[in-house]
Amino acid sequence: MSASFLERGLVLFQLRMFARAEQEFFSELKENPDNALAHTMIAMCKISMGKHKDALQFAVKALELDPELSYGHYVLAICYAKSHRTWLAMPAITEALRLDPDAPEYWGFKAYLHLCLASKILPNHAQSALDCAENGLKCDPADAQCMQMKVRVLLALNCKAEAFAALGEALALDPNDSESHEMRAWFALEGGKSQEARAFYAEALRLDPGSASARSGLLAAMRAKHAIYRFLLKFMSADGSVNLVPLFLIGGAPFAVAYLHKIPNPVCQALSLALIMPVVLFTLFALFAFFLANPIFNLIIWLDPETRWSLTADEVLAAKLLAINLLIVASIVPLVAFSSVLWYFPLAMFGLLLAPTVIIFSFQPGKFRKFLYVYLAVNFLCALAGSSLLFALDFLDRTFKGSGELIIHVWASAITASIGLSICAFWFEALAGRVVVLMSKFPRHQR
Repeated sequence: MSASFLERGLVLFQLRMFARAEQEFFSELKENPDNALAHTMIAMCKISMGKHKDALQFAVKALELDPELSYGHYVLAICYAKSHRTWLAMPAITEALRLDPDAPEYWGFKAYLHLCLASKILPNHAQSALDCAENGLKCDPADAQCMQMKVRVLLALNCKAEAFAALGEALALDPNDSESHEMRAWFALEGGKSQEARAFYAEALRLDPGSASARSGLLAAMRAKHAIYRFLLKFMSADGSVNLVPLFLIGGAPFAVAYLHKIPNPVCQALSLALIMPVVLFTLFALFAFFLANPIFNLIIWLDPETRWSLTADEVLAAKLLAINLLIVASIVPLVAFSSVLWYFPLAMFGLLLAPTVIIFSFQPGKFRKFLYVYLAVNFLCALAGSSLLFALDFLDRTFKGSGELIIHVWASAITASIGLSICAFWFEALAGRVVVLMSKFPRHQR
């Protein structure tokens, strides 16, 4: 009877029926409380259902019962990795490989850990990740996970031709793997073939309808028919992280022009004066596009009845708020051109609010996001109040002159500066979030 509980649980786990499999493993523990494999499989079920904290105690208990269980060390490594404790996951997977060096899935997971370290801390870990993936393929040349990890590592090493060839092998080994189809779509997207990318992302979604990354990729493919968005894709890598080198070059361009102006040479100074305005404008465009590209193109997608189905509720709300803010900014621009210079202040206020209006939706729903709603609303009301006062000054009450107008200038400057400084937190938080966006998914069979 005890064997049948374990066997049924394993079959249900392979069928991805994790809740029912967990029940079978618990039934096994009632018959045999010291079954280390049952504890390990309960941990895997809880990991698959997103209960990472609960999974850890079962993984630890399994190794207390059987320290020589290699699969137990492997599951413990997954538990640590899921809780972002890579420094504890690495010794665990190393011990699993010591006990069973011929298990390709262990080598594939160690490659994943090395690749995470390469992305976050030390770039030379990418070569270690490649070595691990190739070791796994030596154990089993048909292992799709190791082949997929090899593709990811080659992309991280910027070996795109080799990565594309390896991806072909990965798809041949497992044509029903959604993540391989996603990577194939990325190659098409980078090559400017947005229609082909849409087809691959659609296939990935068919194979895994709950894949958030495939849905995001499909949206990117829809946006990529616009030339500006294709330009912005050059800043992104295959795993969704930001290529920092071009971003730093763009951000540092104004400082380079300023340094050029300081050189005591008439030619350098004349050149810097000629370059300063185009460089500053391009830098502002690039940095605003970095934050606003996706929401702006989401707005375009939302306006199209045939494609709006692909947006989430948060993306639709962000697109609507962005549209309102853009309309306000657009209505202020003529006032700047044909009326008082004071209208530069509300233009700056609402312009600064464009980014946090949409960045707020990058945070998970909860108390912090609600706090940001209130915080953003207060800033919006301050900008609205300031604009209303300037409207009254400019059109209704021409009696304020001299010191009165000076007071309004100072007040408007203070409000604009306050809004600009207060939302810097949004900008930096969003930038940090974009920079540390790494591989968001574990290998297929671990989810």
